[in-house]
Amino acid sequence: MSVVGKSLQEKVNLLAQYPQTGLSLKQLVYFGQDRNPGRLFRSGLFLRDELPIRLAHRIQDLQNLPPLLGGMKRISAVRAAYARSMEEIIDLKGIELPKCLPKHKRYPKAPKWRASFFHNFVQHNPSLLDTHLDSSRGRYFNIDFSKPCTGEEYEWPESLHKFNISFSRLLDTIRTRHDNVASELALDIQEYRRKTKQIDHSIQVFLDRFYMSRIGIRMLIGQYIALVTEPPRENRVGIISTQANILRIIEDATESAKFICRLSYCLFEAPPVEIICDPSLHMMYAESHLNHAIFEILKNSLRATVEYYGVDADSYPPVKVLVVKGEEDITIRISDRGGGFTRKDSSVVWSYMYTTAHETLSDDYNDTMTAASSLPPMAGFGFGLPLARLYTRYFGGDLKLVSMEGYGTDAYIQLNRLCESAEPLQ
Repeated sequence: MSVVGKSLQEKVNLLAQYPQTGLSLKQLVYFGQDRNPGRLFRSGLFLRDELPIRLAHRIQDLQNLPPLLGGMKRISAVRAAYARSMEEIIDLKGIELPKCLPKHKRYPKAPKWRASFFHNFVQHNPSLLDTHLDSSRGRYFNIDFSKPCTGEEYEWPESLHKFNISFSRLLDTIRTRHDNVASELALDIQEYRRKTKQIDHSIQVFLDRFYMSRIGIRMLIGQYIALVTEPPRENRVGIISTQANILRIIEDATESAKFICRLSYCLFEAPPVEIICDPSLHMMYAESHLNHAIFEILKNSLRATVEYYGVDADSYPPVKVLVVKGEEDITIRISDRGGGFTRKDSSVVWSYMYTTAHETLSDDYNDTMTAASSLPPMAGFGFGLPLARLYTRYFGGDLKLVSMEGYGTDAYIQLNRLCESAEPLQ
């Protein structure tokens, strides 16, 4: 039995026909700079239009999974949660919207519930039109939202304030509802593999698409909530740092990875990590994304080093981190002498469920979640490297591995300094 009702399914089918609109880091920062209720309102209108479309795409993906996988308990619950969140955004109350949708040339029979904020024409995600390039008109009130704050106070309509607050609260509820989606999906994928003895290519493609979309949805939600609820901070726009210090992020990730290594192998000291990086090197970035990717690579490098030389070794060769600034990219190379991996393994190292970590998961969800609370994110699922690569690709970068079997592995994290690449949504 479907967890999505007939009426809601019609909305899913319609919204999933619309293309998703990817944003660049520059666009996200643009919308958050010189914040005022009008700018926040326009950002909210974009999200109110975009998020149901992204959620509908993912609901359809979940519905198109093989019957054995799609019918599993946790995946069914994830599908229901996405459907509920989509419907809550569509039905958001608190601000009066046009009652009728002008006809779209591609979808002339679009139902009346699909909100539009233009009277003369309809365009997908209308609140993005001309905004990041010129933003010369205030489209919902006769005010130029693109002007920097000059101390002049506008009398913003009360309904606009109500929308910003109520929408941020709704998005916070939705974000909390989806906190465990990644782990729950991984548990059912693992159970599916135990039953079928394989994870075919179509499932790998689905997971890449689903988790990239999840990163994007949580990025947009987190950014909007921060802009609405948190006071302005120097060198930050929402959850994005405009002056992220690369060395500090690497050092933070290093401490976390070494702590996990000491805990896992009962070591007094983890293998050393040597960092060569200009202390003044900064860039605009979401620090949590970079921290996640570096932590995952360092964790793997430290584990490989300890296991290659043994837990009783008197000393370990250092893991070396080199950071280089280029014209377009900042490249971070992480090199270890942990023995590397074979050419045969190189074809599966990016596969979900491929892991060299000790088995930490059980069939009991509560036992697994209790164990996972003391482990690094997604430990034992085999999702670490694929997810780290998605985090680097989200803003136009990449993650690559070069291994020398019998010696070690070099990981290259490339970060796009131009910050103009849109989210790679599918």
